[in-house]
Amino acid sequence: MMIKVFICDDEQPFADYLKNQLERIFIKTEAKVEITPFISPGECLRAVKQRGISPDVLFLEIDMPGMSGFDLADAIKKECGDTLIVFVSERQELVFDSFDYNPFSFVRKSEDELFSRELEKVCRRITTSFRQKITVEIINVYSGKEYVSADKILFVKTDDHYLVWQLQGERNHIKERGTMQNAVEKLKTIRFIRPHFRYLVNASHIKVFSTKFKNIVLDSGVKIPVSRSMKASAFRDYTDYLKTL
Repeated sequence: MMIKVFICDDEQPFADYLKNQLERIFIKTEAKVEITPFISPGECLRAVKQRGISPDVLFLEIDMPGMSGFDLADAIKKECGDTLIVFVSERQELVFDSFDYNPFSFVRKSEDELFSRELEKVCRRITTSFRQKITVEIINVYSGKEYVSADKILFVKTDDHYLVWQLQGERNHIKERGTMQNAVEKLKTIRFIRPHFRYLVNASHIKVFSTKFKNIVLDSGVKIPVSRSMKASAFRDYTDYLKTL
């Protein structure tokens, strides 16, 4: 997984500082990134329009001459709508105005320890988000190889010598010959937790994890059992996932 990151800030020293910070943090999250800094909105937009480079994430100052960060965010969203926008600015009074551009996050611009901690939280959320989009190869017993985005998988359960991959949306499930260990191996880099020996659950689809009633309720309304022997480790894994949000 390679995440393409753009930085746009008209202050060259800060753009360089932010690039170094991001490289350091993404190494800690074990994500591979390609970071390209720009010191003008026009240069950044030309890279998208003329060179056809679509950033996965854009770290963006708001207060820049000529074209504001809001204008650039709007233009980038029109060109490549899936780009995650992170505003990095001293202008905290603009945080509510930034909501119009559906940003992934807003970080107060500085060069202190607080900035580094907030930036690390954002980068961990970004890494988690992109891991959930990894494509999983599933060998359908009826039609052969299929490729499914991990974020569309609600859970996996064992059924004798088969795996049942429960999916989000109109399509119900895919049946594959295999064991739970096969599923664990396929999903090892993605946030799936194992609350029961027969189930592997996508953490991003969990609505309620009830240790009292020993079940997990998904955003689809489906309830997944939690076994006594796996409850503690599953709840710990889920808590670790929540820390990345």
